[in-house]
Amino acid sequence: GLPLLCQYSVGLMASSGPEHEPDAAKEDTQPAQNDSKKKTAADLKRAAAQPGPADAPPMPSIKVSQMLPMVVLLGLQKFDLEKLGYIRHIEIAFVVVQLACLCMLGLMYSRISTTPSTGPKISIKEVKQFGKVVAPACEQTPREYDSAKWREQTQQAVIGFLVLGGVYYKWRYVMPLALQLFMTPIQLFESPLFSAHILRKEVKRPFPDANPFGLPSMPEAPAVEEKKNS
Repeated sequence: GLPLLCQYSVGLMASSGPEHEPDAAKEDTQPAQNDSKKKTAADLKRAAAQPGPADAPPMPSIKVSQMLPMVVLLGLQKFDLEKLGYIRHIEIAFVVVQLACLCMLGLMYSRISTTPSTGPKISIKEVKQFGKVVAPACEQTPREYDSAKWREQTQQAVIGFLVLGGVYYKWRYVMPLALQLFMTPIQLFESPLFSAHILRKEVKRPFPDANPFGLPSMPEAPAVEEKKNS
């Protein structure tokens, strides 16, 4: 009976031993788990501070007015408007389209004048040409800013109308006339002022600067604030 009792005691001790080992293992691994959680939280904070793919600036979009000149030039090379007898049609259409665009600019001005004269100021950067400051930096209300941009757009439309009309009257070049016949209304439709006051869309001010070569301009990347370690 004694050997059986000893064997039973040894078996009982062997079975009760492993029950205490997980507690000791938990106590040993708990600090490591806490350290890993702290490291994970710190990594997440650093990843959130860095600009990811969602914060990246959007790719530049190609507008219709940037592709239209090539299409019109290819069409004029394929079809001779003078031989087809469409010169008079081009002349009349050019005058009608330019006058319609000027009327649309007048409607745009009437809607700009009805906007509130007060509002948050818009910071305007200085304009440089050939290294010289043409327009200094200033602050304007949305109405003042839109009025200034409207004057620029109207001046550009009127000058283009008169210059191309004079060129055609003097040298009878049909290509600039046909090109401006399509470019003027499309550029007016793509302008931020048209979107803001005719289409009633939300437009961010100040407007992006137009590329002088007609190429799509890269949008500015969002500024990332750098915190200095104290």
